[in-house]
Amino acid sequence: MRSVAQCTIDARAAERALAGASRVPFWLDSPQAPKPAPPLEGHDECDLAVVGGGLTGVWTALLAKERDPRREVVLLEADRIGWQASGRNGGFCMATLTHGITNGLNHFPGEMDRLERLGLENLDEVERAVARYDVDCDWRRVGLIIVAVAPWQVAELKATHGQMVAAGQDVEWLDGPAMQVEIASPTYLATRP
Repeated sequence: MRSVAQCTIDARAAERALAGASRVPFWLDSPQAPKPAPPLEGHDECDLAVVGGGLTGVWTALLAKERDPRREVVLLEADRIGWQASGRNGGFCMATLTHGITNGLNHFPGEMDRLERLGLENLDEVERAVARYDVDCDWRRVGLIIVAVAPWQVAELKATHGQMVAAGQDVEWLDGPAMQVEIASPTYLATRP
């Protein structure tokens, strides 16, 4: 199930709540984190070079090796694997291929059913890979909450909720008090629709 919620947030309150928080991804902010590999210097040859060590790049390299274990695959990353957006998302993995139904309907209106199905298949495959490789990542399928964090976002979120309902998705609207029940955070200041 996906939920949409209406909340407002005070930027100063958010900064106070995050004061002292580490900006390093959780899995790298640990004594057990692997040491960074030395930078690639000079010339290397491979069958496939994957540029970018985020979720998409790592997934591409993994699938390439699974499909042909003899294939020489090099994964190139400017910093650390999983450092940029893929590493700072809190470990979330979603089924969307279009970055939300509104974006998908704006760009691929005739293909949304297929894109939603493919996104869910991708998520299923990530789950199977986690099990296959015994990845210690506390994998859980818990759904998704999309929130409005500023009053001006509420109308847009209401429209998104309507689009999701019209597409037959299992969604629930959470007003501010309902959101507080889900996530009791002083950061979210609730308002009603």
